[in-house]
Amino acid sequence: MIPLDPGTIHVWCGSLDLRAALVSDSALLLSPEERDRAAQLIFSSDYRCFVAAHAMLRQVLGAYLGVDPIALLFDVGPHGKPTLRVRPSEDPLHFNLSHSGETALLAVSRNGPVGIDIEQICPEIVTWSLVQAVCVQSEIEQFSALPEALLPRAFFNCWTRKEAYLKGIGEGLTVSLKNIEVSLDPRLPASLLRAPTGNSWSIHDLDMGPQACAAVAANQPNARRVLIEWDAETFAHGASLPGR
Repeated sequence: MIPLDPGTIHVWCGSLDLRAALVSDSALLLSPEERDRAAQLIFSSDYRCFVAAHAMLRQVLGAYLGVDPIALLFDVGPHGKPTLRVRPSEDPLHFNLSHSGETALLAVSRNGPVGIDIEQICPEIVTWSLVQAVCVQSEIEQFSALPEALLPRAFFNCWTRKEAYLKGIGEGLTVSLKNIEVSLDPRLPASLLRAPTGNSWSIHDLDMGPQACAAVAANQPNARRVLIEWDAETFAHGASLPGR
């Protein structure tokens, strides 16, 4: 079992670019419902990423609990956030999964809900109308004052920070993005400036390189964050897992 103290959030980062044989093996870990969802995807790359991400989720959570990944059961909240079904005698294990392109991120906590989001930076979609739809007036003013070269990352900073928070509280996009205010300047730390839950939540950036933005939100302002690499081959063979 992987140890996780209450003051720490583990963030797992995994590549979804698996070889064909490993994709087939990973699909065996999924529930029938998950396999059905994967089968409905049109493109083979989407199928591979879905299977790999959900196998990653099951393998990692199974390693924390010391149970077979196939045996894990999930419930889904009213707005689509999955939770892990545990026995009444067990401590809850909170998690959230996001994937974009070939990368998946999984946040795990024992001390309250977490949310995580990763997005590939696509400068061509950052239009003024989209900025106005996503940002409140103060964020628009921040955005307008930045050098042009920073604008794509600033927008995706805004998006991933808000999305991570909304996923964390389990509301998804049922809460208007206009009800949340965040910092977005790439030169400054991430901050949650205004939110429906007040100041009990915090947001932190994750460094995913120049092509992506990512953020993790937690209902524990001072949590320590530990980034861990997920390797499908390692988990497939049960070797050298953290905490074992």
